[in-house]
Amino acid sequence: MDERASSLIPVDERYSGLDVSLALRGESLLQTMERVQEAWTEAVAPLLDEGQHVLMVGHGNALRALVGIIENLDGDRVANLEISNGTPVIYELDGELKALSKTVIDAGPRTPSEIL
Repeated sequence: MDERASSLIPVDERYSGLDVSLALRGESLLQTMERVQEAWTEAVAPLLDEGQHVLMVGHGNALRALVGIIENLDGDRVANLEISNGTPVIYELDGELKALSKTVIDAGPRTPSEIL
């Protein structure tokens, strides 16, 4: 958890009985973005530079961060992204790994039990 987020814990009544030192085990969106950027740079980009196709699967903030990298979004836009469950997205990238196109494969309407 980042310093700003941890400073808010004592202010929120829901956490009044919590030892703050025990809560500092989470990861903020900013920390996730830094981690995903490192993985992109060190592991994914070299494969793409070799012309390989890469399948990436994740959830929540990790996917938000990944979309932010691919679509060159600022932190505020990344924070407000809605990522649909189980919806494949295909990006075509140029030689500098910038998005040329984005295709979202819509699986159609689903009920909550179908996405769990």
